[in-house]
Amino acid sequence: MASEMLKVVPSSMGLLLRLPGIYTRLYFARRRALKNFKKELVKNGLTWEAAEELAQLYPDITKLGFQKYLKNT
Repeated sequence: MASEMLKVVPSSMGLLLRLPGIYTRLYFARRRALKNFKKELVKNGLTWEAAEELAQLYPDITKLGFQKYLKNT
C-alpha cells in the first residue's frame, strides 16, 4: 500500500512542474484565437469597434444565443 502511494509522488511532482508551461501555452493560444476571431469579423465587414465588442463575448459563446446548436453536438 505504501509503495503504491510512493509511485504517485513522482507523477504528481511532474504534473506540478508542467502546470506553468501548460497554463502559458493555453494563455497564448487563447490570445491568438481571440486575435484571429477579431480579424475574421473585420474581414467579413464588421468595424473594429464591433469586433472588439463581440470579442468580449468570445469566452462564453452561449451569450451569443447558440445554445440550441451546442446541445445537439
